[in-house]
Amino acid sequence: MKNFIRIKENELSEVQCQMIIDHFEKSSEKKSGVAGNYAIDKSIKESTDLTLLFSEETHVTQLISKVLFKNLEQYVKEFPEIKTVLPWSIENDFNIQRYLPGQGYKATHCEHSSREDDTILAWMIYLNTVEDGGTKFTSYDLTTECKQGTVVIWPAYWTHAHHGIVSNTKTKYIATGWTCFL
Repeated sequence: MKNFIRIKENELSEVQCQMIIDHFEKSSEKKSGVAGNYAIDKSIKESTDLTLLFSEETHVTQLISKVLFKNLEQYVKEFPEIKTVLPWSIENDFNIQRYLPGQGYKATHCEHSSREDDTILAWMIYLNTVEDGGTKFTSYDLTTECKQGTVVIWPAYWTHAHHGIVSNTKTKYIATGWTCFL
């Protein structure tokens, strides 16, 4: 049975991931992470986020864009059914997120969660390895490993509800974003 979740390891090198983490840490634009309704609720999500725009074409955004486009192209080849929906593309904004030990996106959620939402797919890149981290997809009893350089792409709908696995021992870094209808 297909679960429509694509997991591809080693898409970014250790050096590339560290460069993205360093960019995050040096930025003065970081803020407390918000959940789907744009509210800060630490019982749902506790993180520090940096929102970036692909349109800014920095070294970081170009690196992530290149890896993401390659993986989305493979996703469409692997799951051609996605070609039956209206045209879609990568959303311009995305986040780099840091979860300190004990923090995480604790609540089970999906990205497409309202009538007005135009999200098709979600994507995530693990920027460091956290043995007791990862993401749990509840409908499939699947936990992805938080392994540095791994790209994960999945449908944004209720069928792919998920939550972060909170590490109590290590800090976790991810880049994450969406594809949306044009």
